[in-house]
Amino acid sequence: KMIFKISDFLLRLDLEKWLESIPKTIIVFFILALNYLTFDLNGNEEQYMLYAKQFMDPNWIASSYLNEFPGTRLLYQCIIGFFLKYFSFEMVLFFSRLALCLGFAHILSKIYQVLKFKNIHVLLHLPVLFLLHQSLFAGSWMLISVEPKGIAYVFILYAVYHYMKTNYTAMILFLIIGSYFHILVGGYAFAFLMLCLFCFEKPKQ
Repeated sequence: KMIFKISDFLLRLDLEKWLESIPKTIIVFFILALNYLTFDLNGNEEQYMLYAKQFMDPNWIASSYLNEFPGTRLLYQCIIGFFLKYFSFEMVLFFSRLALCLGFAHILSKIYQVLKFKNIHVLLHLPVLFLLHQSLFAGSWMLISVEPKGIAYVFILYAVYHYMKTNYTAMILFLIIGSYFHILVGGYAFAFLMLCLFCFEKPKQ
């Protein structure tokens, strides 16, 4: 309610027409890129990118520590590891984050449209109420990190969008893809969405 009260006040300043003329995807991408598009690896990215590099190039470093079985991170290991064979960690990081910014911008804008958020609502919600409060502890956990769960969340959000549009076949497909990037993220999302279907969806007569 607070978001809508503040936005209603700002809309009276004749910003509505100008803001609404900008596609939501561009607004969300700009916010994400401004916050996350860098060449600096965080701790998790450094660890998982090392695993991916070693997985695709076993002769890179003779170390048993880096030879970890990928398990359900196979898609991440193959994709990121492939590019690390030819480009530096910083370059792969930057363009992977760019791809994540584009992916998240596309699906978040579609979810905002379903929720009937105006652009001013997006400007208040995404940077103020979401980016700063993604978790209760340990900092950011969803946006934007080049690690298995960071990529999985893109597909999970697509699954959530298709749940909102009652397209359950597409929802399950994106849940499966997300699970192959990170089994826990995909598994918990599957359990949550199935619970929502059980509790809130009325059976057809």
